[in-house]
Amino acid sequence: MSSEQLPATIPDHTSIPTISDTVSDIDTPRTPCDPAAVAAATATPRPSVAPMSIEPDFFDEDQLRHYYQNLKNNYQDLVQYVHQGRNEHVKRRDQLLTGIRTITDTLPFIPPIQRAQLEPVIFSQQQEALAVDQHIAELDQQLQIDRQAMAYEFNTAYNQHPEHFYSLLADTKWPTPEVCQDLQLEPTLLTFVRNALSPNTNTINETTNQQIHEMHQRILELEASLTKNRLQSSRQPTTATAQIEESQEINNTPRLLPTIYERRRRTKIPTFSNGDPSTAQHWLEKYIHICEYLQFTPEDQLEELNVALDGPAIKWFSTLQPDQQNNFDQFKSIFLMHFGGGTQPSRNALADLKKLRQNTTPMSKFAPEITDLLICAEIYSDSLQLDFFCDRVHPKLQEAIYMRGATTLQEAIEICNEVEYNLSRAGLKLQPYSAIPHGTTQTSTTTEHTPTPDYNTTTTRNAQHYQHKKKFNDSRNNAKSNAQTTAPPVDDDWIDIFQHMLSQTNSQNICNQQNENNNNALRFHVPVKYKTHQQSSKALIDTGSTLSSIRRHLVKELSMETTPCRPTIIHYGNNSTQLTTEAVTLQITINNIDTTCTLYVVEKQNENIILGMDWMTLEDIGLRPKNCTIFKIDEQNSATHEDIAQQLLQKYPQLTDYGTIQPTISLPYEHPIDTEDHAPVVSKDY
Repeated sequence: MSSEQLPATIPDHTSIPTISDTVSDIDTPRTPCDPAAVAAATATPRPSVAPMSIEPDFFDEDQLRHYYQNLKNNYQDLVQYVHQGRNEHVKRRDQLLTGIRTITDTLPFIPPIQRAQLEPVIFSQQQEALAVDQHIAELDQQLQIDRQAMAYEFNTAYNQHPEHFYSLLADTKWPTPEVCQDLQLEPTLLTFVRNALSPNTNTINETTNQQIHEMHQRILELEASLTKNRLQSSRQPTTATAQIEESQEINNTPRLLPTIYERRRRTKIPTFSNGDPSTAQHWLEKYIHICEYLQFTPEDQLEELNVALDGPAIKWFSTLQPDQQNNFDQFKSIFLMHFGGGTQPSRNALADLKKLRQNTTPMSKFAPEITDLLICAEIYSDSLQLDFFCDRVHPKLQEAIYMRGATTLQEAIEICNEVEYNLSRAGLKLQPYSAIPHGTTQTSTTTEHTPTPDYNTTTTRNAQHYQHKKKFNDSRNNAKSNAQTTAPPVDDDWIDIFQHMLSQTNSQNICNQQNENNNNALRFHVPVKYKTHQQSSKALIDTGSTLSSIRRHLVKELSMETTPCRPTIIHYGNNSTQLTTEAVTLQITINNIDTTCTLYVVEKQNENIILGMDWMTLEDIGLRPKNCTIFKIDEQNSATHEDIAQQLLQKYPQLTDYGTIQPTISLPYEHPIDTEDHAPVVSKDY
């Protein structure tokens, strides 16, 4: 409901409480006050609508206009009463009732003499509250009468004097359609008011377009006339009279705005001859923007094509049908079909986007290219743009984006620019990279190992501490000595596994991880049995891997429940990376040894399960690479000297027979001491 509308219903009147139960010994008569006097004391009463005292056959325009203005003022008074005046009356009544309740609640605690003095005050306030409530009821009843009277007067004016009523609507802009709906006028009258207050927009638009077209044609004629006059003036001098006439003619004709004229003078429209679909799409988009910037009409856009098209394009344009040449929308559709690769260029842009890769391209060149393709492919979602961008940038930049937690494409581009700037200051640059391996089996290939720059992270070098020259020792002491030579702790976000497969030379062989004959002291396969799923398979135990992982395909096959984990980037020995955000906990049995391991879930890797150093350290696992078995170190080497002594005593009880008493004797004995060439040390015998 607008600010000038009346509510359909008025709240119920509050009942006035009596104090007859409290005061019973006073019989003073209760005479109500005059409502008019109460209204005059509280607020000015609103006027009522009086019927129009004219005959239908007689009409006085001034009298009708005066009466129409009274109707408008009376409606505004009604709105003022409903939204403000009535609330003031109700507030005054509530204040009186609150005072009455407060006094009556305290009467039982007041002495009789003082109570008799308060009772006249209570009665006067009660009578005043009754008068205010009666006045509110009368005003509410008169409100409905006034609404019906207004509706009757509007219907009479519309039915008997529609022309004059229309002129009044046009002059005063009242009543509005909202007022008509509030007074529940007839639908025909409501339509009449809307038409009177809202002129036909189609007529205005047609008139405006026609005037703009005529002005544009006139501008072209004047420009041609000016050019012709300048050429003539350059050939022969003109008289003063001719100059005055020319200036008067120019001043009396409409001209372009100086800003638009300056734009058209210094803006050069690009031409198009032929090219690939992307070039054609960019030219058409730029042409449309320039035409809007120069405020060309649709006819001007079509005429300008005769200059903007060149070579094969203008020849193709001349072969079009007249209706196609005179309709810019049809021309745009046919142009995209012929030069732009179809009417839906987003498909071509999406295909180009799928083939795009950064490799070693600088971000200053790659970012505008991929941004343009994302816009042409109609990909506007921040998450989708960021996903496409991360899949196509250099893996090192991708890791930096994940670590910094970019949420939009612009943030990711800024992070990449910052990383490239830091590399350039250090004299480094991005190196070519290989894609993440597809499939589950790697064949033996030869790769060149190129040192890669450090992006504020540290890679693990666990392979340096588990060489073929060092054998794993079953004792705890040797295991501790080997653990002391491990590399310093690294960042959890950058975990590098399979680094033991990288040699220190420039080239090395990457062995097939699934080749069963490729078992050595660092890596070997063991049979694994899953307790929960009652299935078994093989797992790779790798001392060079810093974490344990499992393929997602196996997780789905066994219907395992995964739990979210901290986003972790796994760096493989072939310079490929994978991001994992899930983990799974398994209870397995290896060589009759029950153990529990937590595995990161990855999309692709050569082994179904890789058990790394995190599992071996947590479970205190020892390895026997010779026979490809494992054992629990705490079961073999954790016994203390006291436990060993107790076991020996229980095994050989005859060594400790406390029942036999051995005799002792004190006798001197002599024995020689050979000091060779040295003199004996003389000391006192204490």
